Amino acid sequence: SGNLVPKPERRAPLLPVEEKVTLNVRQMLTTVMKSVSKASAKAYLQGARDIIAIHRNLAKFANNLLGKIDITKAQRRTLMNAVSKPRTPAQQVAAMATIQRLADVAAHTESVRQLKKTMAFINRRVGRTMQEGGIRPEYLIKIQELSNAISLKGKAAVSKFNSAVNSLKNHVAKMREGLAGQYERAFAEELLPPRLFERIGEIPVKSVQDMTAEEVLELNNALKLLLHLNRAKNKIILDRTARDAAAVLNKAIEEMTNVKDVSVLESDARTAQHRRGSLRTLRNWTAGRENHDVETLVDTISGGQFGTMFEVIPESLSYGRGVQAEYILAANDHLRSVMVANNISMTELQQMSPAFFRVLKTEKGLGARELLSNFGLETVITPKNAIQIGNTSVDFTLAELMSFYMHGQAGYNIREIIKSGIAVRAGNTMNRIKDVTTKTFTQIAKIVEANPKAIALMEAAAFIHETIAKPSINQVSKDLKGIDLAQVDNYWHIERWSSGGVAGTEAYRISLLESEGRLQERTGGKNPIKILDFFEVLLNDIQSISEYVGMAKPYRSIKMLLNYKPLRNTIIQKGYEPNLKNLDTLIAFTEENISSNTRIDSLFGGILRGTTRAVLAMPHIMVGQYVSTGGYFLEADGKYRTALRIAATKATEQRYLDNWAFFRLRREGGLTSRVMGEIAQSDKALRVLLGSKDLVNYFISGINHVDSRAIIEAGRITEAEMADRNRKGKSKEYWDRQGIEPSDVEFESEEYWDIFRKRATYLVRRTQPMFTPEHRSVLTAGKDPTKRMFTLFRSYVDQPLRIMARTLTAYRNGTISWTDMSAQIGTAMSLFIFHSIITNIIKQILFKEDRDLREYVLDAFT
Repeated sequence: SGNLVPKPERRAPLLPVEEKVTLNVRQMLTTVMKSVSKASAKAYLQGARDIIAIHRNLAKFANNLLGKIDITKAQRRTLMNAVSKPRTPAQQVAAMATIQRLADVAAHTESVRQLKKTMAFINRRVGRTMQEGGIRPEYLIKIQELSNAISLKGKAAVSKFNSAVNSLKNHVAKMREGLAGQYERAFAEELLPPRLFERIGEIPVKSVQDMTAEEVLELNNALKLLLHLNRAKNKIILDRTARDAAAVLNKAIEEMTNVKDVSVLESDARTAQHRRGSLRTLRNWTAGRENHDVETLVDTISGGQFGTMFEVIPESLSYGRGVQAEYILAANDHLRSVMVANNISMTELQQMSPAFFRVLKTEKGLGARELLSNFGLETVITPKNAIQIGNTSVDFTLAELMSFYMHGQAGYNIREIIKSGIAVRAGNTMNRIKDVTTKTFTQIAKIVEANPKAIALMEAAAFIHETIAKPSINQVSKDLKGIDLAQVDNYWHIERWSSGGVAGTEAYRISLLESEGRLQERTGGKNPIKILDFFEVLLNDIQSISEYVGMAKPYRSIKMLLNYKPLRNTIIQKGYEPNLKNLDTLIAFTEENISSNTRIDSLFGGILRGTTRAVLAMPHIMVGQYVSTGGYFLEADGKYRTALRIAATKATEQRYLDNWAFFRLRREGGLTSRVMGEIAQSDKALRVLLGSKDLVNYFISGINHVDSRAIIEAGRITEAEMADRNRKGKSKEYWDRQGIEPSDVEFESEEYWDIFRKRATYLVRRTQPMFTPEHRSVLTAGKDPTKRMFTLFRSYVDQPLRIMARTLTAYRNGTISWTDMSAQIGTAMSLFIFHSIITNIIKQILFKEDRDLREYVLDAFT
């Protein structure tokens, strides 16, 4: 689009603007194609035929395009009638070609308008001080050189323009070198990404009138990215601090000077015995830095201070996860509302996708199906539809056809599929199919459109992308980059297949880097596009986009802090380099792509899922989970135990579900620990759309219930604190740090729930089993099942160990007394011991196990 628009028509309306001038469809087509070559006119007509063949709701599609075009009401009415109620097919084609043509011109006009707006913004800031929102001199000079070289009215001098572009590229390169002097090079390149250099290099050497709409948009985005550096260079992008980077970084260095050197700590006679030889190695791998999560590593490095590092790293990660949870729930809620409104049943979903079966999800195991049928359980298989593509007949489930259909609503996807072909599942591999044409899309459309429930679900997906995803992504990208990342209409995610099996290509990636590419035009590729299950694509998309929406800003600010060379040097000089390296590893892991598993990994993965379900279903595991609530009183004063003596009501639980996204997502997703989170992936479609789960996962429902009870207790403790004006101990310390008197805040107001969520989540994340990457250690980070065989249930013992580590750090840095340290470590150890006692009582009663004292002690700490 845009490439076929002649220069004269980029400045003047194509059709008469007077209402009294009436034209029929053929006259309109002749008028708008007046100065277009025969080849271009032919391309428009063929494009119109393809659109008519593929789009289900042609009138809606045309109306959306007409909404962006400045024409008279009569012209709009004539075109819409010709599209929706044509007298002949030729009239419909002519109307659609006219609309496409007008839309191209309108796109160019809008791109030029936005460019003028950007340049006016630049001119308004000439002469202003930085405090008045001005632009730094070095930026202003280069931006003006570029903007002055572009004539919005006449043709720019090519040599002058080239000179300005090269000067700008050189200046940005010098800026990056300067940043590399302050920060680690990788982060300097992230702040000034190669794509910015590409954008500058791609700026077309021509006047704006000679540019296509896409070229004008690229130019405008290049200017916006450069303008954004004016704000980003000296400001940490973090809503929670809103402080200049210099202030944040200098404060962090100042705080590090208060931390004792490792050499000083190791010379302390009271701890020296823990630092010798094999004992030191054992401690590091069980309760030391190798077992620390992000929060505990930050605590160790900063000497237990709740200062800049704590605020920028664990606190911002926690806040980001809350934003992520809110996004996921908003998308899921819309899907469920569509399910209810259209009365879509589980049986109907099973006819679309095998993801909704609760026992057998594949065509394998026909003998098992026969056995199940004797008990009246499901025995059907999701039906397949045969589609003729060239000389090949391909079988698709309805959910796969729905995904194919969604590709057919996006112009870019259609072009890429016709060019590169598709890849479809065939057992455990993929088959490449070529010869896809517009007729293929038409054939599929007839099948899909015959199912109104499928149409309702696809419209729900389109609504989520347009109304929830786009604004959420763009709100973040404007803060980080100064531009809207999500710009594609009728978006459907593209995943390409590589027959070579390159790691990271076969798996569906949900990394931050991948999510930045969502809802954007792609540059194209040669590999075929995978036709995946509609629900698989949609639900993974929701998860991936939520990662960007919630975590992109925290990651940026964290990396700005951790890559600041003066701070890194100070940390290393203090002797904390091993801890810093582990922290780097864990932060990197949060953005890591999922790599393909080896055959042995897949084998271990299957064993792990079965083993995990079996262990988690045991009664002593469930009881042990609730014992962990005792850890709350290592972060809150013991006086609030009385708040838990009365059982929580259903009304309290519902209040928390309605106002605490972290709790609701953990409850609905079965995310009570790392392994529980992975099990939940096996029936994600059932959970999201039906609030149900695989039958095999019902055996572990008990631990989900117990975990919910434990999380509710954190909320009740928080509300008891907030209502109390005479707080003591850790509770008083926490609220004093916040600078808030919560009892003065209006009950259940927005502010009330904001401070409630922050405190309650703080209690949970520091004492309970957690499942997100930042709560793992270098021992348990990664998705490699082979490695994890030996650390499977660590989350149930990790938190008490980390509590003890943080307590020891506070004591060694002089922030708590020996008495306080002993009491806190004693409480943490009692969690192990009490859990072990209850576990063994249950085992003796149920399984008649007889164990000696050494086994009891070993159980308590493994």
